Amino acid sequence: MMQAIAAPDAGLDDVIEVRGLEAGYGGARVLSGVGFTVRKGAVLGVLGRNGVGKSTLVGALLNLGPTVRGSVTVKGHAVAGWPTHRIVRLGIGIVPQGRGMFPNLSVSDNLRLAVLGARAARPGGWTLERVYDSFPKLSQRRGTLAGSLSGGERQLAAMARALLTQADILILDEPTEGLAPLIVEEVVVDNIRTLRREGVTVVLVEQNLALALDLADEAIVLADGGIVFCGSAETLRRREDIQNEYLGV
Repeated sequence: MMQAIAAPDAGLDDVIEVRGLEAGYGGARVLSGVGFTVRKGAVLGVLGRNGVGKSTLVGALLNLGPTVRGSVTVKGHAVAGWPTHRIVRLGIGIVPQGRGMFPNLSVSDNLRLAVLGARAARPGGWTLERVYDSFPKLSQRRGTLAGSLSGGERQLAAMARALLTQADILILDEPTEGLAPLIVEEVVVDNIRTLRREGVTVVLVEQNLALALDLADEAIVLADGGIVFCGSAETLRRREDIQNEYLGV
């Protein structure tokens, strides 16, 4: 396996730092020796083929299932072993693969549940009123059962729900899955660019290489149980060898 490019040293602006991470299930190791940092206000693209451990990495960051060894630091706190609710209270919101809405509750009720569990609002933070102003489609559909929404509408609602927890770090797990290209541009691309302008840090787990490189500042590529590339998105754009061998381009 190609030796991974070393992750940059962590600094004061790093809000997530991972070092020597091992993660797996039931004694089966999925990831080993994973290390990277995420800078405050940046977009990190997490890339790789199906089955290489992208969702396992998300689970390891938030203690959502896999057994974890190594160091995971969020905003200076060593969080490995913390319960998930305590980690997210540091300001992490997740938009899970499959959106994760309560299908038998209305859009409004799904969003209100997020508000109930939110950490203290900061000046300029997200409120229901701001969500409905920012996402007019959700305002129009607030009384609709979440299970009746289109794929793009569910993605919007899931993003809004994460923001209502007052998160300033947003993890998006395969946000374009199942969406038509026009909806991807309107729902995913435009909103990530808006969040970046507002200083939200984004971890974008994605298979769409072109989209990820268009949005990301930094990128990591997962393969063979570890990281085979860690560097700038612009560098990865030029590395056709990495793309061809590990991303199927």
